Amino acid sequence: IVGAGMARRDARSARLAAMASRSRALAFFGLCALPSGVLAKPPLIKGMCYGPFPAKAPVYAAEIIDDFMTDPAKPLWGPSGRGDLQTIADLGANTVRLYGNNPNLSHNEFLDEAHRVGLSVVPGISDYPYTQQKASCKDTEYDCYYQVKDSFAGDLRNGWLSQGGTYHPAITHIIVINEPDLKLGNVNPQLFSKGIISAVDAMLDAEREAGVRGDLPLFTVTFSFAVCATCKELTNGGPHKPALNQMLSLKDAFMHPEAYGYTPKNDLASVYENRFINSFNTQNSASELDTIFFDAYAKEMPGKPVFIGEFHSIHPPKDQAK
Repeated sequence: IVGAGMARRDARSARLAAMASRSRALAFFGLCALPSGVLAKPPLIKGMCYGPFPAKAPVYAAEIIDDFMTDPAKPLWGPSGRGDLQTIADLGANTVRLYGNNPNLSHNEFLDEAHRVGLSVVPGISDYPYTQQKASCKDTEYDCYYQVKDSFAGDLRNGWLSQGGTYHPAITHIIVINEPDLKLGNVNPQLFSKGIISAVDAMLDAEREAGVRGDLPLFTVTFSFAVCATCKELTNGGPHKPALNQMLSLKDAFMHPEAYGYTPKNDLASVYENRFINSFNTQNSASELDTIFFDAYAKEMPGKPVFIGEFHSIHPPKDQAK
C-alpha cells in the first residue's frame, strides 16, 4: 500500500510538472470594491489559459476545433480522463481562461467540473461572429450587434445559465473579444471600438431576452500589447503605451458611442462604469510592466481594475514572481 501510494504521488508530481511546463499563460490582478448586482470576485486571480489542442503535426487554422469546454473534450479535462481541470487547481490556480467557443454545443459539464474543483471560468466569444462567419462584422461595417447577439444567446442556452436564469456560478468574467485591435480594422480605433460597443450592446439584449437575473459576470476586452499610434492620447500628452491607448479609445466609445458611428440600445456608459474591467495580453517580462504600462495606467484609469489575460514572457530576465 505504501509503495502504491508513493507511485501515485510520483505520477501526480510528474503530471503537475508536465502541465506546468506547457502552461503558456498566467494572469494576476487585484480587484477594487465592486457595485452591487455584479458577481463578487476573489481579491486575486491566479489563472491559467487552457487550449490543449492535441495536434501531432502542423494544421491549418481553419481545421482547428478549439472549443475545449465541450463534452467531446471531456477526456482531456474530466475526472475520468486526464483530469486537466483538477491538475490546474492542484498547481495553485483559481481561474481558467478559455478561447474557442461553439455556442451550439453544451458547456454545462465543463462548468460543473471547474466549479467542483474550485476554479472560476473566464470564457470568451470566439472570433467566428467577428471575422469568420458569412456576413461577419467586417461585412456590416463593424457593427457586430446581430452576429454577436445570436452567438451569445446560444451560449446562454447551452450551459452558461441555470434553469432559473442565473449565471453558472463558475463564470466570473466574459471576454467580449480577444485582441480586437489586431482583428477589427487593423489597429483602427474607430472600427475596433465600434465593433466592441455594438457587441456589448448585443450581449445585454441577449441577457434581457433570456431573462437573466441575479449576480452578473464582468465583461472585459483583452487587447494585444501593440502600440496604437492613432488611438486616444494620454492626458499628459506623453508617448503612446502598449494596450493603454486602445483602452482609452474604447472608454471614449462607451461614453460617446455616436461619435463612433453607433447608436446603442442600452446605457453603455453605465455598463462601462459598473460592469467592465480592462485586460491585455503580453509577452513582456514582469520587470518591464510598471514602466511601460502600469505606472501610466494608474494615472489614466485610477480605480479601474485590469488583469493580464496572457502572461508568457519567453526569456524573462528576472524572477516573474517578484
